[in-house]
Amino acid sequence: MLKSLKIENFRCFEEFELPQLGRVNLIVGKNNSGKTSILEAINILNSPNNPKPFIDVIERRGEYYWSEKDGNREIFEVSHFFYGHKMENESRFQIVGDIDGGKVDFSFSLTNNTLQQFVENSVREDKQYKFFNYDASQSLGKSSVLEWKGFDNSVFSFFLPLNIQINQILHVLQQEPKNNPMVSLVSSDVNVVIAQFNQIVLTPEEEILYESLRFIEPGVERIAPVATQGYRGNGNGGFIVLVNKQRVPIGSMGYGIWRMLEITLAMVNVPGGILLIDEIDTGLHFSVMIDLWKLILATAKKLDIQVFATTHNSDCWKSLAEVAEFENVLNGDITIQRIEKGKKKSVAFNRKEMAIAAQSDIEVR
Repeated sequence: MLKSLKIENFRCFEEFELPQLGRVNLIVGKNNSGKTSILEAINILNSPNNPKPFIDVIERRGEYYWSEKDGNREIFEVSHFFYGHKMENESRFQIVGDIDGGKVDFSFSLTNNTLQQFVENSVREDKQYKFFNYDASQSLGKSSVLEWKGFDNSVFSFFLPLNIQINQILHVLQQEPKNNPMVSLVSSDVNVVIAQFNQIVLTPEEEILYESLRFIEPGVERIAPVATQGYRGNGNGGFIVLVNKQRVPIGSMGYGIWRMLEITLAMVNVPGGILLIDEIDTGLHFSVMIDLWKLILATAKKLDIQVFATTHNSDCWKSLAEVAEFENVLNGDITIQRIEKGKKKSVAFNRKEMAIAAQSDIEVR
C-alpha cells in the first residue's frame, strides 16, 4: 500500500505531499483544489509504460482538438499535465510514492535530442522503445522526445517530429493499450460496468455484489445484464434486477442502487490493487453513505485493496467519521486528507481525530 505520496510540477501542484495514508483515504477540499488531479497522479504512478491513463484523462477533461491539416487526427495537448500549463524544453513532472518495502518513482520529462542519437543509445543500452508518428524511412533530423520512466526502470517514449508543436502529441496508437490490472476506476459507462459484472459471474465476488445492493434494496436476489456489448442507453441502465421475485430494470430503482453497483464492481475487479473514486457521494443519501463506507472498508480488507475517494460534501466525511468511531476500525485503516489550494502538504486526520472533529462539528473540508 501507498504510505505517502509526493507530487512535483503536476497539474495544479508545484510541490505537494499526502502523508500518513491508510487503507481507505477520503480526499476533501474546495472545488478546483486538486482532488481529482491526485487520483490521476496515483493512477499514473501505478501504470508504468502504459499510456492509457494519460489518454483517458485527456479525453475526460477535453484536452484535445481535431486537426484537419494533420489528416483529421486527434491532437493531445500534453502541456496541461504540467504545473502552470507550461511545457518547455527539459520540462519534467514527478510522482513519488512511499510503499511497503521501498519507493515508487515515476517521472515524465521532455528532452531535446536528435533521433539518430536516441536510436543509437537505445540499441547500445539494450532498451525497448516504442515510437508513435514515425516512419523509419524518414530522415533523422533534429527532434524532441517525450520520455517517461516507470518504477520497473523501463522507459517509454514519444517521438515528436519537427512539424508538430512541442506541447502536442498526435494520437495515432496502433492498438488500444490494455487496462491497468492494478488500478480500478469507478465508471458510469454502462458497457464498462457490464464487462466488470461478466468478470465476476459465478465467483464468490458475485455474492459480495448482492450484499452491497441489499443496503439499498433488501429484496435484491440477482441481477443480470440485458446486453453484453454495445448498450446504447444513457444513465443507469443495462441491467435487470430480480427483486422479491419480480424482474425490474435497474433504472427504475433510482440512482443509488446503480452507484452502489458501480463502486462494488470496481472493487471486486481489482483484488490486491487500488480503487479510485471521484466524488464518491454522487447520488447517495447520507444514510446510505454510512452503509457504503462499511461495505468499502470490509471489502478493502478482505480483498487487500487500498481506496482513494474524493468529496466536497460534509455529510460524506461525517458519515466516514461515524463508521470510524463505532465500527471495529484500527487507527491506520481510515484517513481524511484535507487539501488547501497553495499549501504544499495535506492535513491528515486519523480515525480518532475524525471522530473528535465530527463530535465538535469542526469543518475539515
